[in-house]
Amino acid sequence: MSKQLEQAYLGTLQQEMEHARRCEKCNCKLSEHGPGLLCSEFVGPPRKHYKINEVIYSIQGGGLCTGKAAIFIKFSAEHDPGVLLEAQTIRVAVEQQTKIFDPRVKPIIACTGTDPNLQIDSEFFYVFRDYFLTMETNGIEWNDVMRAFHLLTVCPKRVEGWWTDWRSYVVRSHMNQGIVIKVVYDPDNPDIDALMRMALETPCAARYLQPLENKDGKTRNVKDVVQEIMRDPRWCLSLI
Repeated sequence: MSKQLEQAYLGTLQQEMEHARRCEKCNCKLSEHGPGLLCSEFVGPPRKHYKINEVIYSIQGGGLCTGKAAIFIKFSAEHDPGVLLEAQTIRVAVEQQTKIFDPRVKPIIACTGTDPNLQIDSEFFYVFRDYFLTMETNGIEWNDVMRAFHLLTVCPKRVEGWWTDWRSYVVRSHMNQGIVIKVVYDPDNPDIDALMRMALETPCAARYLQPLENKDGKTRNVKDVVQEIMRDPRWCLSLI
């Protein structure tokens, strides 16, 4: 994603924003899309900017949506490369990727990258409310808007020596059948056994083990992961 991407969509962005303003005047509750979101919350054009690394069309490699076509919106951290874009601009980028689709079909939107829940808010959700929204998070910080997502993948992670509070996501989301847990299997991690045990004890739709990934993007210790899954079939294999 570059500055050219934002400039390329500015022409169509105004039309998209005009459409959003007309929708906002209905003041209807979006009960079928998410709890407590009102059109009236979005008076005027979107103002917040989200730091995006890229928007790409690919095949989902892991989790409940494995093998399905998806648009990946990759968020960036504060000090990482990326472009600041409004939600409507991001939507235009998504729609550019889906021109080959039957217009009646809406692809999966997968919010990934550096913990997107730190940036996503109700404004972002409103713009993409008519898509099937998924997100992968490390559990760094809870965000109430995540209850409105169709599917959450929680991947525990160490931050400054402490494990993120990933289990609270399952409890607070009230959507056990729409949340999956993914554990990156590192046999050298002294906490791996306890982490896997907690994952098995936590109610969710599915649990995934994923091999480690080298800096070149290639996976390793796949055999170890397969052996663990063979020992306990409550786990599923995730490769990406």
